[in-house]
Amino acid sequence: MSDVDRQALPQLRVLVLNGCMRVGDVSVGRIGRAFGTSLQTLDISHTIATTRCLCFLAVAANIKQGQSQAIRGLLSLQTLYMNNIAFEPGPRHTRSEVDVGIHFNVATWSIDQFYQYAPQLTSLTIAGKNYMVTDEFIAQIARNCHQLTFIDVHDSVRVGHPSLFALSEHCAGLEYANFDGCVSCLDTGVLALVRGCLRLKGLNLSELGITNTSLVAIGNNLHYLETLVLDMCQLISTDGIKAVVEGPNGMGCMFTLTELSFMRCRRVHNEVVEWCKQRLKPNAIVRSGFSLADMDVS
Repeated sequence: MSDVDRQALPQLRVLVLNGCMRVGDVSVGRIGRAFGTSLQTLDISHTIATTRCLCFLAVAANIKQGQSQAIRGLLSLQTLYMNNIAFEPGPRHTRSEVDVGIHFNVATWSIDQFYQYAPQLTSLTIAGKNYMVTDEFIAQIARNCHQLTFIDVHDSVRVGHPSLFALSEHCAGLEYANFDGCVSCLDTGVLALVRGCLRLKGLNLSELGITNTSLVAIGNNLHYLETLVLDMCQLISTDGIKAVVEGPNGMGCMFTLTELSFMRCRRVHNEVVEWCKQRLKPNAIVRSGFSLADMDVS
C-alpha cells in the first residue's frame, strides 16, 4: 500500500477484498498501516491470508510512520470477515516476517495483542474448515472483546464447549452466533451460552451432537430469538422443537421466532411443521425435511 494510496483514500471506512487470491498476510499488514485509524469494515474472506494476519494488521496499525505520531491501533475497526481464508501458511507463503518494517516472533505472539489494538470490534467472522481456530483462540477473543455482538466460527472443528463457556462469561451482549459444523460443541456448552447470552437473536447449531436438553434451555431463556438453525442435529426430536416454541409456560420463542430450520433431523417428524404454523408469527418460515415451507395461517 503506497503513500499515494493513503493520500487518495485518507479516510477509507470499508474495504472488501473477498476472493482476491493475491491478498496475504503482508497485504493485510499494509492495510493496517495505511488505514488503521479510519477502517471500520474489512473483508479478507477467500484469500490466502492466515490467522497470523491478525498480528500483522494490529502491529502495522500501531507503528510509527517516519517522524509522525504513532497510530494507536485499529481505532475504528468494528467488523472483520475472514471466511475461508488459508488459515495456515501454504506453498504460496514464502515470508515469515512482514515486509513493511515490522519484525516479530509469530510463535510468541498472542491473539490478545490484536484485540488490544482493536477496541471497537463487535463483529467477527473467522470460519471455514480449519484446525487453527481453537478453544483457546475463542477464549482470548471473549476475554478481550466484551462488546462482541456477532461471531461466526462455522466448521472450526477444534471449537468446543470451552469456547461457549468463555463467550457466555465475557460476552453477555452477544446477539448472533454461528457454530454450524463445530462438532465438538455439545449440550454443556450450549446450556452455558443460552443462559449467559440472553440477548441472542440468531443462533446456528447445525450438525452438532446436541439433544433436547439444549432446546429446552433455548425455549426457557432466549426470549429475543428470531432465527434458530438446527439442521442435521440427529439427536434432537419433535419434543425438542416444541420445547423451543412453547417453553415451560406456553411462551418460549413463539412470539419472536421468524425462522426455524431443522432440515434432515431424522427424529423430528414433518407433522410438527403444522403444529408450529398454529403458534408462530404468520410470516414465519420453517424448514423441515428437504423442503422450504413458507408459513401462512391466513
